[in-house]
Amino acid sequence: MNNKIEFLIVFIELIAIVHQHQGQISLQSEIDQGSSFTVQLPRIQKSNR
Repeated sequence: MNNKIEFLIVFIELIAIVHQHQGQISLQSEIDQGSSFTVQLPRIQKSNR
């Protein structure tokens, strides 16, 4: 499989997981410098059972 297609599949799965947990994804990219992704997920409070 093509690397670009594999990346897109993984990224789409990541978006689904982040969306399911009400998180956020941000992207910063500069030409000839690369890209960075930040994934933020809400912290879950532990329950006292």
